[in-house]
Amino acid sequence: MWQKSIGGSGEDGLFQTIALPEQSIVLGGHTASSISDNITVPGYGDIDYWLVKLAPENLSTSDNPLNPYSFYPNPTTESVTLRFETLQEEITITVYNQLSQKTQEMHFTNSESIPFSLNGDPGVYFVKIKTGHDTESSIKVIKK
Repeated sequence: MWQKSIGGSGEDGLFQTIALPEQSIVLGGHTASSISDNITVPGYGDIDYWLVKLAPENLSTSDNPLNPYSFYPNPTTESVTLRFETLQEEITITVYNQLSQKTQEMHFTNSESIPFSLNGDPGVYFVKIKTGHDTESSIKVIKK
């Protein structure tokens, strides 16, 4: 879930929303706002019209310093890679679907990089990673 504010402090209106195949969204509307909030240039008349294209952000673990690993690509079409900063003696990867049903469980030893496929239909999955140090974390993965 994400949130985005568009517009100014005056009257703004949204007339059209179009979902594009690459998962972007195009918004069309008008504004009577002066420079304020997201409005950074003065208007060209009483009412100005605008188009805004919003693209989804890729989910990533590399920006989180608390995770000693990276997980990519996310979103994915099928295969993902889990890469640790150091060699891990024991790793358990458990995948759950959006109904919290376990769809996969995999065990690895002495690994630093683990490529694997997400089984199942496109949707949202939660990957739980547990290392031999009893460290657990979860990642939300989107499968296209």
